[in-house]
Amino acid sequence: MDPQFLQAILAHESVTMTLDRYAEVELDDVKREFAKLDLINGHVAPAEPKQVELIERLRKQSPPGREPAWNMILEGLVALLREGA
Repeated sequence: MDPQFLQAILAHESVTMTLDRYAEVELDDVKREFAKLDLINGHVAPAEPKQVELIERLRKQSPPGREPAWNMILEGLVALLREGA
């Protein structure tokens, strides 16, 4: 379900509150979602060093208490970018 709909249904103040409470993302889920984007675009763009650098900088933005899951997602994104190169 779209997190914004869930936020409205549960009357959370912010979508962040909803995601912190209910979102549990696995690396396979991230890959599957990116695969959908690849089908829409028809190709995988090669990774640019700038893209990888931006994702690496996101490590500092981890939601409190969710560091392991956050880092796993970021590692998956970097791997996907490198596979497309």
